[in-house]
Amino acid sequence: MVAAAALPAPAGAQVAWSAPVAERIMAGPSRAAVAPWGLAYNPVNGELVVGDYLANRLRRYSVDGTYLGDFAWWDPAAAAWSSIPVLTPAGGPSAPGALAPAQAGPWTWPVDTTPLPASVVVHARATDAAGRTTDAAVTAAVDQADLTAPDTAITSPSRWANPAGVPLAGTATDNQAVTSVEVAVKNLDTGQWWDAAAQAWTPTLRWNPAPINPVGGPSAQWTYPLTLPAGRWQLRARARDGAGHLDATPAQFAFRTD
Repeated sequence: MVAAAALPAPAGAQVAWSAPVAERIMAGPSRAAVAPWGLAYNPVNGELVVGDYLANRLRRYSVDGTYLGDFAWWDPAAAAWSSIPVLTPAGGPSAPGALAPAQAGPWTWPVDTTPLPASVVVHARATDAAGRTTDAAVTAAVDQADLTAPDTAITSPSRWANPAGVPLAGTATDNQAVTSVEVAVKNLDTGQWWDAAAQAWTPTLRWNPAPINPVGGPSAQWTYPLTLPAGRWQLRARARDGAGHLDATPAQFAFRTD
């Protein structure tokens, strides 16, 4: 989502940006240099950007002259990316004349960024009652949405015999950030699950938060402070990442304490 504030002036309608406020929305690939109707070189990905003024398009080429495609333009009406520049109405101000002279009015414009990461250049145009226009543009880098779930492992106890009070611990990894780990402990002799909130055993599955270190890193260590007496047990663990994805295949195994 991009957002801005229109700033009318006696010379005509003006358009300005309020978000994004920097050249990056998130840390990601360096943005490509763009020279409208000219030539620019992006040393980060080794691409040449050529402005084709006859076709009104920006072409991408490799340094050996291989055509890589055009820059795409978002068309909200079609809900798709197009090679043709498209200017479409943004949300607000609500109607012509809705703003008094020198009054600012916010506007927003939704865009589907799921096909990215990419560098994007957003163009905006404001028009006043007399039909006068001004244009503004902002460049931002947008990262690919995190679609990868984290992975969880159990490192203690072992799968076989363990001493009573053995530590419950493990690891969690993610392509970006592990934010939490949940643990479930079942007493195989009674069929009961440990409920940390109630500090009691219950017949239904309970997931309990486990401390992790560090929080927000691509890998983390977790421990669970539960002292188990002699018996037969099942331990499960699942991690969650910064995008809210849960490990769909929690780590689990049965073990015995003596």
